[in-house]
Amino acid sequence: MPHTLPKSRLRFEHVQVSPPGQIPGLPPPRLSKTRTKPAWYSGRRSYVRGDLRTHFDQELQRLSGDPKAGMFWTFEDYIESVVLKHGHKLIGWPCDIPFGNLSYVHGGVHVLTRLDTLWTSGALKFIPITEDERIAASVDPYQLAPAPKCAHRKSQGGREDIGCARPRPKTNPYNLALRHPKNGPKTPKYVPAEWDE
Repeated sequence: MPHTLPKSRLRFEHVQVSPPGQIPGLPPPRLSKTRTKPAWYSGRRSYVRGDLRTHFDQELQRLSGDPKAGMFWTFEDYIESVVLKHGHKLIGWPCDIPFGNLSYVHGGVHVLTRLDTLWTSGALKFIPITEDERIAASVDPYQLAPAPKCAHRKSQGGREDIGCARPRPKTNPYNLALRHPKNGPKTPKYVPAEWDE
């Protein structure tokens, strides 16, 4: 049977950590609480990401009066659904963080926590656009981009049969296995523009 210490003899039981004190000439330390994640999130990153999404959606619903309003994370959808449809734009997004889906933001929980801090401080917020900005957004939407780098919509691929044979309703109506398997096209779904040169 392994030897265990009784509760009264635990090491470091009496040690208490005091909060940091004021250093002359510096602003007082902030004692910010680390957010504890609820049980339904898999990690702290997921919790902060979900919290940010909820804040964006609820604020946009409140400002626009539309209970179905929500934030969109590709540049084209953001311009169509947030700027032109609801008449608001997002200001305060950091220039070094590409605007896009929060699931694909690089940098982990630190970047998401930074965005959350900007949101709670009021630096990152929605403001109404003017009629001139609405006209400018319909002509040149990049004037109202929330950040210099933005995620864009993926273009529709030309083919969906990569790696498989096309259906042949006349010669193979029951979709039986082919004698010689055909693995589909050899080119990728998206062809880069530099291949055309």
